[in-house]
Amino acid sequence: MRRAAVVAVAAVVAMLAVPAARGAGSVTAVTVDAARPQGPINRDLVGAGWVPGAGPAIAPLQPRFVRIDASLQDVSPDRDSFRIQPLLDQVAAIRGIGGEPLVILSYMPAWLGGPNAYGRDATKVAPADPDAWQALVHRTVLALATAPARATWFEAWNEPDIPIFWQDSPTAWVDTMTRSARAVRDVQRETGVRLHFGGAATAVPDPVYLAAFLAPFRDDASLPLDFVSWHYYGNYPFLGPDGPEPLVPAPLTAAWPAVGRRNPIADPATFGGQVPLVRQWTAAYLAGSGRAMPLLVLDEWNVSAGGFDTRNDTHEGAAFDAAVLEELQAAGLDASAFFHAADSYGGHPGDFGLVTSSGQPKPAWWTFWLWQRLEPQRVVVTPSRGDGVWATASLGRRSLTLLLASFSASRPADHDVDVTLANMPWRVGRVTVRRLDPAHASASIAEPTAIDGNGHVRIHLPAQSVAFVQVDARRPPSLRPARMNDG
Repeated sequence: MRRAAVVAVAAVVAMLAVPAARGAGSVTAVTVDAARPQGPINRDLVGAGWVPGAGPAIAPLQPRFVRIDASLQDVSPDRDSFRIQPLLDQVAAIRGIGGEPLVILSYMPAWLGGPNAYGRDATKVAPADPDAWQALVHRTVLALATAPARATWFEAWNEPDIPIFWQDSPTAWVDTMTRSARAVRDVQRETGVRLHFGGAATAVPDPVYLAAFLAPFRDDASLPLDFVSWHYYGNYPFLGPDGPEPLVPAPLTAAWPAVGRRNPIADPATFGGQVPLVRQWTAAYLAGSGRAMPLLVLDEWNVSAGGFDTRNDTHEGAAFDAAVLEELQAAGLDASAFFHAADSYGGHPGDFGLVTSSGQPKPAWWTFWLWQRLEPQRVVVTPSRGDGVWATASLGRRSLTLLLASFSASRPADHDVDVTLANMPWRVGRVTVRRLDPAHASASIAEPTAIDGNGHVRIHLPAQSVAFVQVDARRPPSLRPARMNDG
């Protein structure tokens, strides 16, 4: 589920990129208004791409969607074989940590794609026998939907808009995907189990492939359509700056000095800008169909793709991730899944996981852990983003929480954040801060910090860092029984 060619994304980046932060160290004034609710914190933004064995390490993050390849080329290695148990076992492991398996209905069995390959990868082309493909998807979905640990969410394919994952025509992909949608529909009718289907899982927000994907659903009301998905990586249009992944094609590897570098204008705000754009495209393409707006799901994202990026291992990546979560929350995205749960390249620096291959949480893991510690009700923060600082505040019954992130790809700067707490519903007691920065690789320790008599908290936010502020209500003094008078 990684990509190695993203030339087409340059236009999207140019359209959505936001200038980097201004200047060096500065004071940023932030006001939190506890009396102005903005809706709930979206816990479904915490999700991940699955890596076998990563369950115990990511279970504390309480991920919603956990995206997993069906690997149909392995399920059906030949016409007469159906090896579903390994997939059922992995789905059960995802269910075991409370996740919702999102199963990608790919890739093509070699025996089924081979007659159409003509020198291409037989697992990345349309089936020679579309009926056989639909029957295989039907059998797979039926097994997953009726297993003790069920999977009920299915995705059409993975990144059909780049040749590393689809080497046939767009029309052939739409035909293949439509067969998959029919199979999911038929299993739902036969079993009565509520199933969900979506896509297009493009490598970038791609209006051309999205239009092609949605056309069959506009024309055929019987096909299930529950979500629209896409992917994005912050370093686009460049690939990971710290060396190519082993799956990168040789021509790209040779060109790595040109394509493997840091994008100096990479900005988390680009992610937020995509959400209304995809919503607008989807509404336009489905206009007149009578369909409700499907969920919008960004089910692959990270700092970089295609190549390693050592920022994934440090507080810098954690700060980027925190700012992206805040952008996605503000933009109203329904769900996301980070790429991915754990490192899978044997300890290679800059791998993509939230935890190392040995299960050790990285700073990015702590970013998602902090997100899940936000109180349930968002409240207004002014400003919520600006000058390389992002802020999200939320209120609970006895606590207020504030997530701060500082990130700039080219001009990182320290910030002193002056937080004003306005309209608090109770008297303030203890204030603590957890940090991810050069001195804090984990956010496990909550350090006490001061609040002045005017309701101001001053937080030093180093460049490329995260701070999580928790403001607790003052506890009333305990009542002790009066001592009886012996006289």
